[in-house]
Amino acid sequence: MDSIRQYWNITKVEGPDNLNDGKYTWEDADDHCRKKLDADGLCGLSVYCPPASTAPDGGVREGVVWAPFSDGRKTAWVQLGDLDNKTQVCRTYREVNDGEDAPFGEKADQGADMKKGFYCCK
Repeated sequence: MDSIRQYWNITKVEGPDNLNDGKYTWEDADDHCRKKLDADGLCGLSVYCPPASTAPDGGVREGVVWAPFSDGRKTAWVQLGDLDNKTQVCRTYREVNDGEDAPFGEKADQGADMKKGFYCCK
């Protein structure tokens, strides 16, 4: 993972630095990466969940944790928590919800307790 992190020049926005205590949209997170951190935007899914790994970067988080990622849509979110006994780890919201977009992806105040950070890539 260190080589991936060095290649993409990843900046984590989480913990006490979490944007607006989780009250952000996908677009807010992407804008934060671009404007505040001078990054290219949100990282892609493979940065959160490397293909050869069985767990997300940083390990499985406790509870329901959705993180926004870049894939060309403004509603792309990946599960990093132990939802459903870890069976949903590294699955996208659309995969888990039959192609539906995450309702909290476009409404900052929805799901703030499930949005605990994101990665920005250069």
